[in-house]
Order: sequence, then structure tokens, then C-alpha cells
Amino acid sequence: MRRYRFNGPRKPPTRKGKINICIVFILIGMIFLTVGGFFLGLLFREKAVCSFETKGEVVELVERNKTNNKGRERKSYAAVYSYEFEGKTYKYQSSVYSLPAQFSVGEKVTVMVNPDDPNEIYVPESNVEWILGWIIAGVGILITSVFIFLLIKTLREGRAPLTVEDELSQYQQEEQYYSDPDDQFKWQ
Repeated sequence: MRRYRFNGPRKPPTRKGKINICIVFILIGMIFLTVGGFFLGLLFREKAVCSFETKGEVVELVERNKTNNKGRERKSYAAVYSYEFEGKTYKYQSSVYSLPAQFSVGEKVTVMVNPDDPNEIYVPESNVEWILGWIIAGVGILITSVFIFLLIKTLREGRAPLTVEDELSQYQQEEQYYSDPDDQFKWQ
């Protein structure tokens, strides 16, 4: 059996440790930002290529049951849309589940269809995907910006403060470049 001893309070991280922590979290933030940006890019692409407007109907809500770590069951729903394109009826199941259900069975919706691939659609009334994309990207922006700020702060803390001798030397060097403004009023 292994015993652990408490050796007092932990030491604060060193400057190098703080820099490493900041870099790791900046990378994590960039991953969130990239995933959110990629997701939003797909949605913008989908919105651009789906140019044919038709009316659709929610014909079914697919239920998904998930059990959390406490044993509670949680249900979420994805809509199944039915729509017509060039005289043919299509069905499409959303890949995003939400709680509560975003639509109800029988509800009429606008469906934008890709004319080149009628199985690819965009439903303007469905905003769950957009919200999810913006949340992921926003978390990435927040994490990245906070840890860039902390990294800059940590890097600035590492500079040694000026001593009196350093300040005097700096003043003497500046004095050579800048003349006394009162010199122009003195008698020659």
C-alpha cells in the first residue's frame, strides 16, 4: 500500500511553467476555434449551395435516450423532414438532436434543396447548428484571448527592474540627444 505525505503548500509555477501552461491553453483554444470555424464554414457552404426553395413538413421526431453518470435518462429529439423536389418526395433526418424538440410533428417548414443533390438540404428555421457552431467558436476565442493576455503578462514580468545606475545611464544617454529647451532663451 502506497502512502502519500503532505509536504506543505505547493510551490507556485515557475515563469517557464506559466509560459508552458499558457501555450497549451492557447493551442486548446485554437482547436476549439478551428472546429467551430469549420462547423460554421460547412453551414455557410450548405446555405450557399441549397438554392431551391420548397415547402416541407416535419413527419417524425427521432428520439435518442442518453443516461448520465447518475443514472438519469435524458431524451433528445431530431426532426425528420419530408419535402418534394422535381415531383419526387424525399425524407431527411437532421443530425442534430435537441431538448426540447425544435419542431413538432406536422409543422410546416421552409426547405432549401441543393439542385445538384436533392438529399442535401438546409432548413432556415433550424438554428441549433448555428448556435452550436458559434458557441464552440466563441469558447475558442475566449480561451485563446485570455491565455494570450496571460502569456504577454508573464513575458513582461520576466524583465528585471531598472536599478538607479541603469536609470542614470539611460538619462545621460537621452541628454546627449535632447537639448535643454530653455537654452534658446539664454544670452549668448
